[in-house]
Amino acid sequence: MNKQKKLLNDAINEFQKEDFEEALKICDELKALGDTSLILFLMRGRILVKKGEFEEAKKEYEELLTFYPEDFNGWLELGNIYRKLAKIEETINCYEKAIKYRIEDERGYFAIVRILEENNQFMKASKFLQMAISLAEKKSKSVMKLAHHLAQFRLEIGAFDRALEMLRYALEVSKRTQEVDIDEVAEIFIDYGDCLLKLDLKDEAYIALQNASMATSVKTLNRLAEVSTTYNLNVEAKEIIKKAISIEPDNYVLYDNLAALYIKDWLIEEAMEFMEKGKEKNPKGEMNENLLSTIYSKTGNIDESIKLTKKIIDSGDDKSRSSAAMTSLYSDTMTPQEVTDFHRELFKDFGKDARTKDSFKNDRTKNRQIKLGFVSADFGGRHPVSIFMNPILENLDKKKFHTTVYYVGAAFDADTDKAKLLVDAWKESKH
Repeated sequence: MNKQKKLLNDAINEFQKEDFEEALKICDELKALGDTSLILFLMRGRILVKKGEFEEAKKEYEELLTFYPEDFNGWLELGNIYRKLAKIEETINCYEKAIKYRIEDERGYFAIVRILEENNQFMKASKFLQMAISLAEKKSKSVMKLAHHLAQFRLEIGAFDRALEMLRYALEVSKRTQEVDIDEVAEIFIDYGDCLLKLDLKDEAYIALQNASMATSVKTLNRLAEVSTTYNLNVEAKEIIKKAISIEPDNYVLYDNLAALYIKDWLIEEAMEFMEKGKEKNPKGEMNENLLSTIYSKTGNIDESIKLTKKIIDSGDDKSRSSAAMTSLYSDTMTPQEVTDFHRELFKDFGKDARTKDSFKNDRTKNRQIKLGFVSADFGGRHPVSIFMNPILENLDKKKFHTTVYYVGAAFDADTDKAKLLVDAWKESKH
């Protein structure tokens, strides 16, 4: 194996391990050696996308197309970059070029459907959708996958009615598809149940989620349990995880997942039993410290919880910062100033590269309408925030205030629907 081929394999391995810095370093070494292969351009572009360096990725794909001007993937991925940069005309132009050079590939048409639907051009999008489906029908299972992917996209942008339509179509296609993968169908049922619950169609949703429990993949069962938990279906979620354990009895993560559900229901003794089993199955023989910290917090041992969470953060787990911040609010030993200082220390890096205060040019006209923004994950699931905030939103003077809610939660129900009607703008994000 020559040096360049070995380096390329190393880059692919690092990319698959999600070590994007190392993968990019190897790609740069290959580029320095004069490598202008198509796969190197594609790999380097995809790494830059993963790193969030979209302008640099754009340059990479543009350079690719100077060497390979008729490459389908180059045009498709350059279009994806323009889509991220919100350049609609350039996006569509790239996707049309992709179609030109591989007219029988449904992915180009599907890409145009997404950008058009994002910009409310539904009639035009429907033409490309029919072309994509027509091409996909020649490939058997591809139709079901295409319909499912489009439904997931519609779910992501909050177009639940249109997502429901496509999910029903995907399930209908699955019935007439030979040798269909049971876990692929289960994944569709999960999204179908999730979508129905977002639309408050509970009876049909519960049947969909029950159908999803036919899954045999632990990954799919885990996802089903997560969605069930989102809608407080904790009893069902426990049974799903138990099924997953029966499939992979030595998977210690599953015992921890089950313990987390018991903690959520305040069943601490049962949770500890499963955490012990997880410790036994864990090759390192360690108990899940995040769960242990949560137990300390729930049982009133706040300081011990904070101490353990600090240890977890110091080990490199940044996801525990918000938990530590919330727990500290309930401490009986920390002063208000100590809590404030603790929060500032936890999140001191979050403001790096942020806009300066002076860069915001607000209108200072007297008697102007004041813009209010609320960020929350709790406008749903009968959360106290939702219960107390909805009356406040309802009674704000619409002439004096323009209100926007940035909703980062996963629960959607009647409370969510009510909140949407009470504000001027509602934006949803998946973090």
